[in-house]
Amino acid sequence: PLFEDTVANLSIGHERSQVEIISHNNVVLVRAIKSGTKSLLDALIEGYHHEMNSAVAPTLDYAQAQKLIKDLHAHAENMTTNHPIYKLNLQQVFEFIRPAIDRLISRIEMTIKHYSVNMGKEKINRILLSGEIDFFPMVAKYIGNQLDMVKEIIDPFHPEFSKHVKDSPSVETIFDRVRYATSIGLALSNNNHTPNLLFTYKEKDQKEK
Repeated sequence: PLFEDTVANLSIGHERSQVEIISHNNVVLVRAIKSGTKSLLDALIEGYHHEMNSAVAPTLDYAQAQKLIKDLHAHAENMTTNHPIYKLNLQQVFEFIRPAIDRLISRIEMTIKHYSVNMGKEKINRILLSGEIDFFPMVAKYIGNQLDMVKEIIDPFHPEFSKHVKDSPSVETIFDRVRYATSIGLALSNNNHTPNLLFTYKEKDQKEK
């Protein structure tokens, strides 16, 4: 959609994330952050092996850690239900990874502060989330709360997008649909209406003149 206000967009990757400030449909600030889902998994694995008795606890690697989170989210209505193998519940997992999330949030705050203060721009009240946010849905809510912003997860199958997409797949949850955001965004990209890092707002202004 057109960004008639100024928003922050956070795309969470595996090893890196990217925060962008988009103002009135123009990308005006971009910052790469050396933190992603790998940092969260590292924190989970480290916390697990630190807390558990290594002599009897099963080993937890990256693939198993991702499956652990997915399994626990299947019963997310009860935060204290323990996983049958790893004997952790969703709240414990979240506490393990929270320091890593807080470091990511700190870098987002620094970027937003730079835009709002040093560049003399307006306050940002909304953040859009995309990328590997399906990794841990609780993270999305936590980021929005900590930043005190309205949090929106980019849904590439929202009617405004999907009207351009023929035979769009049936994907149940937004945390599954968000995986398609990059490919659909590239397919629908147009310099007239899409924020573009290669065709900046300055070049757009030059073309309009």
